[in-house]
Amino acid sequence: MMKNNVRILVLEDDPSFRELLKSLCNELGKTTVAHDLTTAMDALTQEPFQLLLMDGNLPPHENSTLNAALEDFQPNVQRLALFTSPDLTTVINAMKGGAHDILWTAMDKTLLKAKIKEALSY
Repeated sequence: MMKNNVRILVLEDDPSFRELLKSLCNELGKTTVAHDLTTAMDALTQEPFQLLLMDGNLPPHENSTLNAALEDFQPNVQRLALFTSPDLTTVINAMKGGAHDILWTAMDKTLLKAKIKEALSY
């Protein structure tokens, strides 16, 4: 898939992690960033994405809303869950919710980019 055709959505409330991901993703395709669910939902309902990097610590009601919207508007989007400090329970919940893999702030930038590229290859 060519860079111009790749669309990535980053939903993350942590500003520094969000900016790091935006920078990495901009090298791979057109990137839209959202700091909250409302902004992400607007983007999800208006344009197709190949990859969603989603905050893994969304409250349960927001996570349900996001998953329902993904089923309706973006059923084939690849998902990665984002964590500032992952714990086993939230990681398991993210994987059950459809996340292909997880990324967290302590990961090396090279590894983050490699995992994002890998997710885009599916």
